[in-house]
Amino acid sequence: MEKELAKKVEYKQEKWNKIIASYQGSGQSMKEYCNEIGITPSTYYYYLKKSQLIEQAVPKLVPVNFAEAKLSKVSIHYYGATIQIGANDEVSLCAILSALKKV
Repeated sequence: MEKELAKKVEYKQEKWNKIIASYQGSGQSMKEYCNEIGITPSTYYYYLKKSQLIEQAVPKLVPVNFAEAKLSKVSIHYYGATIQIGANDEVSLCAILSALKKV
C-alpha cells in the first residue's frame, strides 16, 4: 500500500514538474498558459511552491570515487547532525547514505 501511494506521489510530482517546465519555456503569460491547460493560476502557484519545498527537503547525493579519495575521515552534515567515519570504510559510508536516502 505504501509503495502504491509513493508511486502516486512521485507521478504527481513528475507531472507538475513537467507543467512547470512547460510554462517556463512557453513564452506565454501565466493567465494564457493556465487557460490553455485548464488550471487556475493559483493551482499552478500551489504546485510550484510545493515543488520548490520538495526540492529543498531532498538532500542531493553526490557520487564519490573511493579510489581517488585521499581523506582520513568523511563528515556528513545532515539537518544539524554530523556523522564522521573513516574515509576508507566504504561499507559504513554506503549504509549511512542509503539510510539517509530513505529519510
